[in-house]
Amino acid sequence: PTSGNMDDASCCPTYYLNASTLDCDTQLCPPDDFSYDTDRPAFVSSNPACSRCASNPEECFSTVQEMWTDHCLQTGDATFPPSLDKRSGDFVVQKGQNVYVDAYSAFLDNTDNLKTDLDMHLQARSIDTLYVVGIATDFCVKFTVEDALGMKTSNYQVNLIYDATAAVQGDAANYNASIYFMQDRGATLYTTADVLAMSC
Repeated sequence: PTSGNMDDASCCPTYYLNASTLDCDTQLCPPDDFSYDTDRPAFVSSNPACSRCASNPEECFSTVQEMWTDHCLQTGDATFPPSLDKRSGDFVVQKGQNVYVDAYSAFLDNTDNLKTDLDMHLQARSIDTLYVVGIATDFCVKFTVEDALGMKTSNYQVNLIYDATAAVQGDAANYNASIYFMQDRGATLYTTADVLAMSC
């Protein structure tokens, strides 16, 4: 991760939930027509990595973020492989769509203010058991598991397929600390062999 620059406070965009209720410094606010559904992800190249608002603490906050350098876009690594098994009713959840706030979890942004539509899709399908895999164990996987176990509107049973994850900070101590953190929060640990041996 690359730390943001706080040297010039005027560089910091205000992040807001409801522009009509705020009285913020216009120099620090996004334009009135700002859309959360942006075409640029929350990476350091499009964000000075800080957010602040002048008033209404109930709906504004000040935070300093550690933004990621651009990744998984330039070489097509973010696309699904043609061999991926796609089924009717599958859905794709987009996260990190707000350039002003980073989002590790598949459920919420890093400020816990904006939800993705994952919880809604799962609830609509009466899904209450999750099997979590992916990268990175110490960031996106960990945040997703923690949010799934702490969702106020849901009660998920979270199963972590831990050998189908990998950490960005690849040392064993960091990886194991992330796994134990998720287990302590309530995730059940499985291996891929365990899952393949399960009967549907």
